[in-house]
Amino acid sequence: MGTEREEMEKGFVKLHRKMTEWEWFDDIPTFNLFTKLLFLVNWEDKRWHGQIIKRGEIITSLDHLKDFTKLSKMQVRTSLKKLQSTGEIEVKTTNKFTHITVKNYNKYQKITRR
Repeated sequence: MGTEREEMEKGFVKLHRKMTEWEWFDDIPTFNLFTKLLFLVNWEDKRWHGQIIKRGEIITSLDHLKDFTKLSKMQVRTSLKKLQSTGEIEVKTTNKFTHITVKNYNKYQKITRR
């Protein structure tokens, strides 16, 4: 069992008030998708089908993102494109899944050691 601090870092997503100054803050679908991605991506490296999915990455699908965010599939696609255009995320799509990387995840979800 980890310390209370370690447990908090695994169980919480940090959002800084400075997010209110972020260019997508007032774009409700895009803000919704991005903040939900922070909840969904790996908080530590994990193995999946023989490959390492790193901290800040997720293997998902448009349908899963649609269901999780309650956005339409078109809103999910549009928001993903917006987030890619400003360098927030990287998206790689195959015919089986979508691999999303939150590019500055360690900056957003910094682990502090004592």
